[in-house]
Amino acid sequence: RNSDINVFIHNNQVFALTTGQATATSPEGYKCPSRPQGSTDVPINPISVMLSSGATFVARTYAGDIAHTKEIMKAAIEHRGFSFIDILQPCITFFDTRDYYKDHLAWLPDDHNQTDLHAAFRATHRDDEKVPLGIFYRVEKPTFEDKILS
Repeated sequence: RNSDINVFIHNNQVFALTTGQATATSPEGYKCPSRPQGSTDVPINPISVMLSSGATFVARTYAGDIAHTKEIMKAAIEHRGFSFIDILQPCITFFDTRDYYKDHLAWLPDDHNQTDLHAAFRATHRDDEKVPLGIFYRVEKPTFEDKILS
């Protein structure tokens, strides 16, 4: 429907309010009170899910990089249509990923074509174990509101 809605997911890969239980984005092998042997689930990729669902603005950022996060959130709010941002953030109590993110985050290249859905899907996975950040996909399409008002 491309409703004009902004969804900002604060993704720390853990249910911190319930003593660190695994979530759908927890890495395979994550040990917690509810899974002491480690999670056996393959984590979902929220970016791929949103691209598959028809979102017209899809991005990922890191809460530790306030300037980029602010820039991407502003772009999402200004976008007419459904926007989704996966905001990676550490849970310093149950799953502290700060050191991991220092070495494993990488911004999409400047020449990434944000209007190419296939390029967006390809950009969700990297061969070098880096977690890609940036605006994966952004297109202008009539919103649900545009359609009902015309």
